[in-house]
Amino acid sequence: MPSPVPIRSGPTRSLRRALWLIGAGALTLGVAQAALTEDGFLSSSIALTVMFWLYTGVGLLVWWGRPSNAMGFLIVLGGAALALANFETATSSVLVVVGAAFATSVLAVTVHLLLAFPTGRLRAPAARVVTAAGYVVSLGLQIPLYVYGNDRVGPVTPDSLHIAAVAQEVQSWSGLAVMAATVVIMIARVRLASPPVRKVIAPLYGYGAFAVIFVPLGARLLRGVGAGSDVISIVQLTLLAGIPVVIAVSLFTGRFARTGELTELGSWLNANSAGRPAELADALARTLGDPSLRILFRDAGDDRYLDADGATVEAPAPESGRALSEIRIDRRHVGALEYDAELVDDPQMVRKAGDIVALAVDRERLTAELRAAELALRRSRARVVDATDRERRRIATDLHDGIQARLVLLAVDAQRLAGTLQGSTREQAITLRKEIDRTAADLRALVRGVMPSALIERGLVAAVEDLTDRLPMPVVLDVDVPDGSVEGPIESVAYFVVAEAVSNAVKHSGARRATVRLRRGEDALLVEISDDGAGDATLTGTGSGLRSLADRVDAVGGIFRIDSAPGTGTRLRVELPCGW
Repeated sequence: MPSPVPIRSGPTRSLRRALWLIGAGALTLGVAQAALTEDGFLSSSIALTVMFWLYTGVGLLVWWGRPSNAMGFLIVLGGAALALANFETATSSVLVVVGAAFATSVLAVTVHLLLAFPTGRLRAPAARVVTAAGYVVSLGLQIPLYVYGNDRVGPVTPDSLHIAAVAQEVQSWSGLAVMAATVVIMIARVRLASPPVRKVIAPLYGYGAFAVIFVPLGARLLRGVGAGSDVISIVQLTLLAGIPVVIAVSLFTGRFARTGELTELGSWLNANSAGRPAELADALARTLGDPSLRILFRDAGDDRYLDADGATVEAPAPESGRALSEIRIDRRHVGALEYDAELVDDPQMVRKAGDIVALAVDRERLTAELRAAELALRRSRARVVDATDRERRRIATDLHDGIQARLVLLAVDAQRLAGTLQGSTREQAITLRKEIDRTAADLRALVRGVMPSALIERGLVAAVEDLTDRLPMPVVLDVDVPDGSVEGPIESVAYFVVAEAVSNAVKHSGARRATVRLRRGEDALLVEISDDGAGDATLTGTGSGLRSLADRVDAVGGIFRIDSAPGTGTRLRVELPCGW
């Protein structure tokens, strides 16, 4: 499929200019913070500045590529929290207060990022509560620590240090509870997610679960082995640094929606006005970031949806996790987009995409309706074939078990009567018995023509073997059809294809030998008959039974091919659908 030609609208250009300005501002702020850092805190400041730039750079990249997704903004927000925390190393007492207040805020932002992934929105009440608790723990419980325990903010006494120590212990355990709740929510999401969503969120949530648990517990473990505060901070920040990176990779490889590509979709549509429905669906899936997206077409005659093949499609159930966005032209309902509501969390974007492709969907809707009508006609013809086949079986059974049985009994009675008579009367009785035998033989031939008893009683393979055994020329059978693997109507069509083909080989082509091949495939029955006769068999010849066979094959959705050049014999190949 051709790549869409990028078209940059005014709002898109404005957003990208703003992102460039934010990036330049972040770079400048990081340099300025290094200049404002107090002696002795330079290494900590550099570490925080690198983290600040990493968060900001990754956030701007996600924001640039996925402008409709709030994750980019949240990652930039995490970078801002790191920048504010870095002020704790500044020479200004006012900036130190700001830095101390936001010293642990990046942990709350991390929880927010993990629970808002992949859309940037906190949809579940539990996620909102845990995120709010994270900000309370990081910002609210941080107040006693810098008010009572930071000598760069104010005077410190033994009592104030005790208050700060208690507050730090409360904050530590509260933070651990928030992190544990975050892990529980992430595990539940992975378990309940659909396979496409699980594939996207599982790597991030696996890494995130390890990081958010190690940050509070790891600090205790590292202190236990004598690690200093600088080492603990660097380890924690390094772990947290991986979260925005994994989020960015997941967003870009997970094919989440981009509003900027809606214009590209319109450009692609203009350049591919004759595209097939599958290509249109692929373009929409790429634009909206949902590989499972489907286009449904509205049947104008019935209150139902159709797929591109004209088959009826059920609308998704409310609890399925999939959503439906109607496509309308004026007031006409022409179709809908069915998508994964977890991967695409912005219904307005789906509606805009539907508006862009509405005319193309309406055009394809007419094709789908024609295919639906063709499918309905084919099914109707198949039902006629099935009904005819059942009636033929009934007639054949009645003739075989009824009239033929009575003729046999009459022949036995005539023979018994002849044994009791003399002279001309006896000859007449014998003649009557012979006439009854001939009539029974004619009736058996009629029954075989209507529906052979071997087919009714023993199936296709036995009926074909019985048929070829009675032919005056050798026939090679190549059969691989398990018993019971072919349905009744298909079985009857296959038998009569073989019967007509070998009958033509005997009566019209002068063939000396023939080959009959029957193969049961995964979803079709292959019937192939070839002979070494004169060839030149056609479907249009007067009185040709091939034409009626081709109609029967077509009625059940099969494929009929004949190759019969003069002097080269005849090869008839038929494919009949199984699971009919």
